[in-house]
Amino acid sequence: MTAVAASPKQELVVGAGWLTVSTLTVGGLNYGYALALTHLLPADRYAQFAAAQALLLTAGTVASASIPWVLAQQLARNPDPADRAALTRMALLGNCIQGLLAAAVILAVAQSFADPQTSFTLAVCVFLIFVSSTTPGWLQGQQRFGALAAVKVVEVLVKCAAGLVLALATATAAAPLGAFGAGAAVVLLFGLGWFRRELSGGVALSRIGSLWRDTLGVASVQGLVSVLAALDVVLVAVLPIASPAAAGYQAAMIVARIPLYLATAVAMVALPLAVRAAAGEAARQYRDALRLYAVIAVPFAVMLSTAPEELVYLVLPSQFADITAILPYAAASGLMLGAVELITTFYQGRGLYRPGLVRQLLAATLSVAAVLVGFRIGGIVGLSAGALAGTAATAGLLLADSGKRWPGAVHLPLAGLGLSLVLAAGLVLAAGNPIAWIGGCLATSVWVARQVLVLRAAP
Repeated sequence: MTAVAASPKQELVVGAGWLTVSTLTVGGLNYGYALALTHLLPADRYAQFAAAQALLLTAGTVASASIPWVLAQQLARNPDPADRAALTRMALLGNCIQGLLAAAVILAVAQSFADPQTSFTLAVCVFLIFVSSTTPGWLQGQQRFGALAAVKVVEVLVKCAAGLVLALATATAAAPLGAFGAGAAVVLLFGLGWFRRELSGGVALSRIGSLWRDTLGVASVQGLVSVLAALDVVLVAVLPIASPAAAGYQAAMIVARIPLYLATAVAMVALPLAVRAAAGEAARQYRDALRLYAVIAVPFAVMLSTAPEELVYLVLPSQFADITAILPYAAASGLMLGAVELITTFYQGRGLYRPGLVRQLLAATLSVAAVLVGFRIGGIVGLSAGALAGTAATAGLLLADSGKRWPGAVHLPLAGLGLSLVLAAGLVLAAGNPIAWIGGCLATSVWVARQVLVLRAAP
């Protein structure tokens, strides 16, 4: 019997399914890790750790979506084994160079709010994150999404285990930060085992210029996404905000950024498909990716924004002031950030760097102003509203432009949209009753699973 090839939509859903499961697992582990640290570290040390972690997120986003994404693009385009081996060697060398430069920049930035030990630890971790990012890029280009999902989970397991041991040994911000480097080192070791045969040989100097041109375009677009994601968290550490309020804001951001990670899971699968797609298929794939992201991320954002106060303070320390007022803004902001990540992925896959950069630079300027004005007017809650305004402006600008480039792509089915609104309204009404809210969340999760299965089965 002849096997039927999977359609791009089915490849997207299956691949994104693996990465979504790993993302949720990683998100749960990261959240538990951050929650444990809220109890193990004093509030001032936790605020310092959270600000440093935001810098690691920025560096990690640039690391994972610059040379690795270019490597994935090139591997998807080049079937020749010799070419693929040369590309892998160039990517590893480029990541070493990028890692040294990024570590120097992060070291200088971290000294504005952290002690020397924490700053140096942060720089070492950044270097390891850049070098180890070659592994996910290689797996993405090979479309081995199951292995990629497993590597992500193992990395976080190592990080959490090492971080908790170090935090128990010494209550400093540097201790749990060093665990990020341990996780990155494990990922690098996995990668060296997988592509060790491709490391023998030289680097074609004629191709380095092309690699760096593409890398600069991708890194610029993704760098602005990561700056937008980390802007408010870093400003919270710099602005004159009391430690409990700052720590509460940063704790809320950890869980509110999960839609961004869900979007990254979809984007990692969508990138090779977008690279290979014919011009007429790009709009269809873009629509499928947006629809899949909306199905899995919008319900999560609604559940988070309507979480009853009694449940919130079951898992977070009660001294984290204003966190229930911050969560709705944070959840919506995370949802917008995920949309920005997904849209910019299609710009990169189609080689459209400049349009995304222009709109992101404009939105970044608006975001800084909105955050500062929001803080001036409404304190920490106003700051979270300003962050939402900035991310919404960015998503709106990119959606408007992408709708012109791929007509009909920015469209969601009215039936699905109507049912989403009904589920959202039910969760809002149930927010005053924790038992009813939990029941609504379970019903919503069943609906999400059914919608994903429908997308997977679609021809």
